[in-house]
Amino acid sequence: MSVSTLMRSSGRWMPGLLQLRPFSAAPPPVELTRTVTAKDVQEFGRLTGDTNPIHFDGDAAIVHGVYLLGLVSRAAGTVCPGPGSIVLNLESKFVRACPVGSTVRVVLERLDQRKISQFEFRCEDAADKRLIYVQGKLAIRVPPSAATYINT
Repeated sequence: MSVSTLMRSSGRWMPGLLQLRPFSAAPPPVELTRTVTAKDVQEFGRLTGDTNPIHFDGDAAIVHGVYLLGLVSRAAGTVCPGPGSIVLNLESKFVRACPVGSTVRVVLERLDQRKISQFEFRCEDAADKRLIYVQGKLAIRVPPSAATYINT
């Protein structure tokens, strides 16, 4: 859609053309799923040095909360908005412990279409979405290659 306008150039008003983009609603939520194994938790503990026994106690073992946030980062950096994205801010609330062996669904929802876009996320049990392990908000700098800006 184009709208005729008057633009000021070199001190004179001249006819010009202003390109308007139609409003674009935020895309549908992105979902990624992963089963978190005891091996995943052991490797994460080894890499981070977090050897708290609650993560390794047999059937009662729980997944590191920051591991779940890493799955959120994976969704943002590989799918939505994708490669080149930079997380500027992350707020999270750990709602319940995630048992080792759970299949976790990460849901990432983009709330706006800006250079720095706002997102909401949650990590939930893939078999029962009422079981939320962690939820929160992200501010992500969107790479130009993945952007459809409405307001800058």
